[in-house]
Amino acid sequence: MQYKTEVENQSDKKIVMIRSGRCGEYEYSFAEIYLKNGIIHVTIRTVVN
Repeated sequence: MQYKTEVENQSDKKIVMIRSGRCGEYEYSFAEIYLKNGIIHVTIRTVVN
């Protein structure tokens, strides 16, 4: 996960949580990556008027 490593190196912080909308297109693709890296994935509910 090159992007994760790059962000953590540039910010000198570790990614611990990712928030995303509940679109589903990426939700299951990244679930294994989140688990392997100890990242908490929080889905937010978006309201469209």
